[in-house]
Amino acid sequence: MDQLVQKAGAVRAHDNTASTAKGSISGNLRIGIILLLVGLLVGLINSFVGSIIAIIGIVFIVLWLLDEL
Repeated sequence: MDQLVQKAGAVRAHDNTASTAKGSISGNLRIGIILLLVGLLVGLINSFVGSIIAIIGIVFIVLWLLDEL
């Protein structure tokens, strides 16, 4: 029984480390890129609203950069 508990603990620890892969894009960067691209696309139709969305995207990218420091 103890061996099964130890194996289950090892599997759980492995699953947790696999979900935090170095190659993935973090939340603020992903949101920033999406908002920047959406802002550029909306800017083709309505430049004022598109620029506001793009600025919000840039703010998220700057927040990601500050987290990386």
